[in-house]
Amino acid sequence: LLEKFIGSELFVRHHTGVKLTPTGINLRNSITPYLKGLSEIFSGITALPNLSEGHLKITTTIKFATLWLSRRIIDFYDKYPHINVEVVVNDQILDLNDADIDLAIRYGGGIWDNADVIKTLIDCVHYFPICSPSFMSKLPNVPTVDDIAKTRLLYLTGDPHEWENWENWFKEFGGSVIQKSNIIAFDNYTSILQAVTDGHGVALGWDVVVNDLLKDGTVVCPVMEKVKTEHGYSLVKPASKVTSSTAQLFVDWVCEEVEKTKMKPKSGA
Repeated sequence: LLEKFIGSELFVRHHTGVKLTPTGINLRNSITPYLKGLSEIFSGITALPNLSEGHLKITTTIKFATLWLSRRIIDFYDKYPHINVEVVVNDQILDLNDADIDLAIRYGGGIWDNADVIKTLIDCVHYFPICSPSFMSKLPNVPTVDDIAKTRLLYLTGDPHEWENWENWFKEFGGSVIQKSNIIAFDNYTSILQAVTDGHGVALGWDVVVNDLLKDGTVVCPVMEKVKTEHGYSLVKPASKVTSSTAQLFVDWVCEEVEKTKMKPKSGA
């Protein structure tokens, strides 16, 4: 068919095989660079992430989702508009396999059943008191731990937070006994942050998730005493799953963003 189109013989055929005619040799030499270029193009395409994997399901805690991820996720969408991200927000430790989760950003000691750690984002987190600037103005000029004990405290309840609470913070720094009449309890951190920003009391803040609020002045630290925990944030995947190219894009993005936002808390004094 090609010979008919060109109008000349390309091969000499005989009982031992075929060989190129002078015309065939010229054609081969002419098209070889183009074939090589096409080969390089297709090699590059196959090396790209699989863009057909357009859905990613992740889970994380209420604090991290509300105060960190929700502020930045639009950047991921802008970079990868073909990827749809579904975020499951839950302070409970979900079974990643049963929930069909691709990735989780978890807070804890770094070991979870049926889950593999891909990357440790923050190896240890600190927690410390935070309040609004308006509430800060009601405290003594240089507040002490005892002053904090006497003011209104916003308390986070629930098993996931049992090891990081006001009792342990005061135990660390020898403050006064907490008066139950000074406590307002909430079962989720979103409500606590709303009460803080509205100027209703002092809450505990975790450095990674409240750094943005400290930086823009929404909240301040009435005292500088902070507790270093043995817990941190990790990116994990189901042990039974291989990380997809789409999931790896999210992993790389989260790691970059976390590095950008690490900072030390500032005093409101």
